[in-house]
Amino acid sequence: MKINILIVDDKEENLYLLDNLMDELRSMNTACQSINVIQALCGQVALKIAMNDKIDIIILDIQMPEMSGFEVAKFLQMNEQTKHIPIIFLTAAFKEEEFEYQGFEIGAIDYFLKPIQKHKFFNKIKLYVSLLVNTKELHKTNKHLENIITQKTQSEKRLQKLFDLQTNLVVVTDGRRTHIVNQTLCDFFAIKNLREFKEKYEDITNLFVQTEDAFTLNNTIEYENWMEVIATYEEGCRIVVMGDFEDIEHTFKVNVNEFDKELYIVSFTDISSSMIEKNNLNNRLIKDQLTGIHNREFFQQNITLIIEDTNLARKLGVVIIDIDNFKKVNDTYGHNVGDSVLIELTNRIMSSIRNDDYFIRWGGDEFILLLKITDLKALGNVINNIRRIVEKDRFTGVGRITCSFGGTLYLKNEDVNLTIQRADNVLYKAKNSGRNNVKLT
Repeated sequence: MKINILIVDDKEENLYLLDNLMDELRSMNTACQSINVIQALCGQVALKIAMNDKIDIIILDIQMPEMSGFEVAKFLQMNEQTKHIPIIFLTAAFKEEEFEYQGFEIGAIDYFLKPIQKHKFFNKIKLYVSLLVNTKELHKTNKHLENIITQKTQSEKRLQKLFDLQTNLVVVTDGRRTHIVNQTLCDFFAIKNLREFKEKYEDITNLFVQTEDAFTLNNTIEYENWMEVIATYEEGCRIVVMGDFEDIEHTFKVNVNEFDKELYIVSFTDISSSMIEKNNLNNRLIKDQLTGIHNREFFQQNITLIIEDTNLARKLGVVIIDIDNFKKVNDTYGHNVGDSVLIELTNRIMSSIRNDDYFIRWGGDEFILLLKITDLKALGNVINNIRRIVEKDRFTGVGRITCSFGGTLYLKNEDVNLTIQRADNVLYKAKNSGRNNVKLT
């Protein structure tokens, strides 16, 4: 079984290096002897090869002239014929978190940093080749399952053995009754066999946990086949959450294959670790590292949803908060004390607002508070309450500090940047009026 790996780099010396590494890997590992290397010196050539040849993996340099690796990946993802091809990015620039996040958002499964570390390269390529070989074998098997499932008891036993070899959780179901479960699933739920599974759970859908992004039966209507519904989702959105026998929740990617008129093979691939990594990375991007509250990136990503969540009865209040004479704090006591003041102020304000309010570090000693409010007068009352809490408190190392506040209401359908500008304008009025002040517009 041949595994075609397309290597794309604009430097011939890099292609030569990677080709030699592949040769060395083929000589070391039996499974990797099936690797067939195809080379491309630019993104345009790579796209033509991907469209015309059967490519299993693409190792793609990011920084290339004319067409970057990210642009190539986007074209591949937009094409039905190539969007399934796993992409491994190759670049020194991936040391930057923003490049790493962008790569995974586009659809990359991994990346190699230059200069390539041989042992890591070999281990990862061996892993992906093994997965591809197993996947191809599974696809071949699925094509023949219709014939196998109709055979007598001996054939059914062979089928059960085949499923038991799979590391994914696998069930065969018609959407209402479960016909087969594999050993991996039995181990996950600490049950002995299909009979015990039916007695305890009846159907796999009864084990789906309701979370924000996961699929459950709540996503279907009565009499709808849940597998037909989830199959309409984009591949990256076919997600369910289930708890194991120790009630530890795992996130699974769902793959549904129809092989009979009313029977489906459903496999559940545990992606918990990759989801945790992705969430951690996303949190690092949208959380302020010093104070732990949301940052400007969070605001940019979510302000449209926050605005849409505001109903007719309540408006969105936008408040800019600036610490008075904060530069003097840093100059007098040092930046460590200044950082401590920022953290303590954040904690004071967070403890005085509601759970559905948003407190965001805008930059330096400026913060933005977003809250749902009835009118401008009510907004002023809330801000003045916060101002008094800050004014009366004492902060470690500096004693008393104060803040100035500029507040306004978001107007329907306006550019939110105009809202912020209004709040910023009255903030300066507050500071020019003696500080420790609230101004509204």
